[in-house]
Amino acid sequence: MLKRVLSVYGPPFCSCSADQFIAAYASHLKRSGKLEVPVWVDIVKTGSFKELAPYDPDWYYVRAGTYTQIHHI
Repeated sequence: MLKRVLSVYGPPFCSCSADQFIAAYASHLKRSGKLEVPVWVDIVKTGSFKELAPYDPDWYYVRAGTYTQIHHI
């Protein structure tokens, strides 16, 4: 069934692994400056069950890359 789905919808979005794509796209977003980062990204939590903000200062770019990889934009 997977072969049929791939043939109907075309080839996969990216032939590399997800973590490679997300890291490369996150660095591209950071370098290009096209993604406007909100001022609250350093104090926001990523879930109601979290106590602290993410440790990675570039987490917003990684999150945007993950969204792009999942939704094939």
